[in-house]
Amino acid sequence: MPEQWEREIDDLLRRREGRLRGEPVSRRFARRGAPFASGLSGVLRSVLRRPPVEQFMIASIFLLVVSYPLQMLRIAPTLAYWAGVLSVLLFVLAIALSVAGHRRLDGRDSKRWRDRDISYGSTSPSMWSSLRSWFRRRRR
Repeated sequence: MPEQWEREIDDLLRRREGRLRGEPVSRRFARRGAPFASGLSGVLRSVLRRPPVEQFMIASIFLLVVSYPLQMLRIAPTLAYWAGVLSVLLFVLAIALSVAGHRRLDGRDSKRWRDRDISYGSTSPSMWSSLRSWFRRRRR
């Protein structure tokens, strides 16, 4: 019985190896690169899902990281210069958008959710206000 299992296993392995040898090179590369491609597409989707401020900041950092080796190795000094300039511009734009996004258009400082003002403060008086009112009552 074990000899029959060994023959069947060997036969299955031979068929599998024959199928893989007959597989075209392009399909082999596609099959082996599928995990890498899915991981890369997931990274791109997560980057594109972020707000523009974060995208500008990520692009700025990426351009800065690219421009340094180009400038140090003197591969393409003009490309490195323009990558550095664009990196600084994107960084300044990201900071400006971040600051501009925090300003209130209606002039109110209250936080709103579903057109209602919300407050995270407690409705009960604080310990200091309770102590102050107690001292004031004692003076009178």
